[in-house]
Amino acid sequence: MPEFHQDDFYEVNPSQETEEQGGKSFSFGSREKLVKRAAFGGVLLLVLIFLGIFITNFVQERRAAKLGYETLIEQAETNVSRQIDVCDGDGSCEDSARSEVARTAGAVAVCEGIENEITYIDCVSLIALENLEVDECDILSDEYRTLCKDTIFFETAVSNLDFDMCEDAQDEYLRSACDKAITNAVVSVGECHEYNLDISLCDDAVTFERALATGDPGICKSLGALEDACYSEFGSIDSDGDGISARTEYENGTSDQLIDSDGDGLPDYDEYDVIGTDPSDSDTDGDGYPDGEEVSGGYDPLN
Repeated sequence: MPEFHQDDFYEVNPSQETEEQGGKSFSFGSREKLVKRAAFGGVLLLVLIFLGIFITNFVQERRAAKLGYETLIEQAETNVSRQIDVCDGDGSCEDSARSEVARTAGAVAVCEGIENEITYIDCVSLIALENLEVDECDILSDEYRTLCKDTIFFETAVSNLDFDMCEDAQDEYLRSACDKAITNAVVSVGECHEYNLDISLCDDAVTFERALATGDPGICKSLGALEDACYSEFGSIDSDGDGISARTEYENGTSDQLIDSDGDGLPDYDEYDVIGTDPSDSDTDGDGYPDGEEVSGGYDPLN
């Protein structure tokens, strides 16, 4: 048996090993590169196929949308023609008919043809607002275009509680009103922390609700910026149904829970508006006889 020595063995480097194929020699390293290139080419082909499908669908959808919009306009114009037939040449009637059809269709293009400037502006602005599409405002003149867009920015910002969107409005007053509207909405649901607002605002909102729940206008005094709003709410509340608001009763020291706050036999309303006596004092003239007793006896409760 032949003898083998360690020197007779050597390590084969796969990158150097070759095999004969068709008279050509390929290294394992070259084959690895070919496999990677083939894989990359396959992925690229799939991407191109999907991109082609996406572009085709997008173009088809755009064409369908365009055809659908053109059909919508044609149908709307047909409806306009039918509507104005009954106007007998009355321009105001024709403008109203076209505006109504345009809003029903939701298409500002149908507003074209309205003679009255105000009716035309209202037509375009209302449709753009309903669609929340600022680009539809572009057919208006500068002043009204800005107002149209600002109104859409306002509505969109408030509905999304987005303070940043308020800044898109050019009108300073509208930007301020937008901020206030969102702040009130956030405060009403107690989410001041989530929107980085002063926590005390939400605390005041809770106090506000407590004032209304208890029917106590006196709580409004602790509300700071919300005090006036709180009192205003009580201006429309009349818990005892005596015709006097809770706010008025509070300011005059009477109760919105009692029709006769001082218990003198005279309703608060009569003492306020008819007799002139003090509804919070049972003996207005201080003569020792209750106001109600004096009135029933034919005496003057004021003297």
